[in-house]
Amino acid sequence: MAKLKAKFRRPAPAEQHVLEHLHTRLVSTPADLRRFDALLIEHHYLHSAALVGEHLRYVATHRGRWLALASFSAAAYHLRSRDQFIGWSPAQRRRRLPLLVNHSRFLILPECQYPKSQ
Repeated sequence: MAKLKAKFRRPAPAEQHVLEHLHTRLVSTPADLRRFDALLIEHHYLHSAALVGEHLRYVATHRGRWLALASFSAAAYHLRSRDQFIGWSPAQRRRRLPLLVNHSRFLILPECQYPKSQ
């Protein structure tokens, strides 16, 4: 059986223009945190913005317009399948768990359309 080769396509000039103006930034101001949480509650299927432990919130923007949200939080303390896959001992898990993160939420905003180049 022939192995399928992955297709790679370079962005068209208009797409490249959009990518050049796409930015990801940490959400840190109180107003942006409120907006981030409100959008998650309204549009994410879990309808919750609650994050456990230490966490970070990021927003992807195009020319200042919010397109997508992502949040990361502290890794789950015990996750049997993860721990078995990694193969670490209990002592290793205690030492190395702070190096892991949990991707808590990801949301592409529903009103977001492919930004047309300008």
